[in-house]
Amino acid sequence: MVFGIPSQKVNIMFDTGSAWTWLYTLEGCQENGNKCPGVDKYSENISGTESINTSDVREMSLEYELGEVSGSLISDKFCFSPNNSTACLADPITFLGVSSALNMN
Repeated sequence: MVFGIPSQKVNIMFDTGSAWTWLYTLEGCQENGNKCPGVDKYSENISGTESINTSDVREMSLEYELGEVSGSLISDKFCFSPNNSTACLADPITFLGVSSALNMN
């Protein structure tokens, strides 16, 4: 799955217990005080189609039984395949760009 233009392939977390989609961001993501795990990360600085949700700019957190993540709401283009423009959603999706994680590894 890819986000933004140019396309960024990232691991995506589907929170099946809620309506949220979240992914680690490259800029500043910390896991227990260290850089987030070695997974693909979304970069706000690379995407030319990204926008921060200005109507709701507060930091947001999601708590799980064993850990939690927090970050900001981001909207960007979403495609299921980097090589097929017909596999993209017509409208951007909003997701949680995770800048901090606790016990999520």
